[in-house]
Amino acid sequence: MPEIFVNRDGAKRWFADAVRAIPDDGVSLKIFTGAGGQGKTALCDELYRRASSEDGFDAYNRDLKCARVSFANITNRTDPLAVMIQIRNGFAKQGLSLPGFDLALAFVWEQTRSHLALPRLENAWLAKSKELLGEAVSDTVGAVIKDLHDEVDKIPLLGRVLNRITGWSIDKAKFEYLIREHRYIGDFFDKGEQRNDHELEEALYAILAKDLARAMEGDARLALVLFLDEYEGLFPGGAGNYQEQPVDRAIRRFVENASRLLVVFFSREPLPWAKTSPFWSIANSDHYDTPGWKDPMRRNG
Repeated sequence: MPEIFVNRDGAKRWFADAVRAIPDDGVSLKIFTGAGGQGKTALCDELYRRASSEDGFDAYNRDLKCARVSFANITNRTDPLAVMIQIRNGFAKQGLSLPGFDLALAFVWEQTRSHLALPRLENAWLAKSKELLGEAVSDTVGAVIKDLHDEVDKIPLLGRVLNRITGWSIDKAKFEYLIREHRYIGDFFDKGEQRNDHELEEALYAILAKDLARAMEGDARLALVLFLDEYEGLFPGGAGNYQEQPVDRAIRRFVENASRLLVVFFSREPLPWAKTSPFWSIANSDHYDTPGWKDPMRRNG
């Protein structure tokens, strides 16, 4: 039986060094690897709690915004969009505002999943029901479009997006902001033609990354940390027998478009992306092997 992973001081120092080294323009990838039952999930919880708290600001000299996803949840292993919404909600709970992503999500949801209930969005900019946004909601998108028809018509493709979500609820002031910004609208079209359903969802993953980067503009101390626990659960045949999985693909799409982001994986075995892309070739020094699991070709840094 492997030794239970109790002494976490070395792991916490390693994580702290990773936080201080988060690049301003790009991402950093770190992996905690170890056999089951050693306390990786407990370590994930502890690092997430500390990085998310006010203590984290003093400990790391960064204003960290954190999100956490566990792949012990079966749904998280099969539904990429549900995972992106969890990531969005994690960062939104900590005060980041994501208007561009919320507009994009509404459009994609109506196009691909209109028959399903929308998961709850934290600090949402718009929603399928007025009740979800509370008393601040002034009207539906359709009604506000009528008031601001001339402004909407000035922006190519925006009207086509908004007409898809006319029944959604939004505060008028927020709607006016979306019109002024109108970021990412072009991501859903190719030479004026709307992309297919698969391409729309793929675009949405990148939009989340870009909207998070926008939310950090003007504050150099802000940085993002994404904790991904039990990541080996995405690979039914084991990471060593790698076959691309939809959720893994979505996360990689998100990360490849992100900035000022540290992604921390917790997995029972090394992850396989070096075989598919140089971007995902993770150095030995970016692995932390917990007690009881050792790769003879690698040592902890």
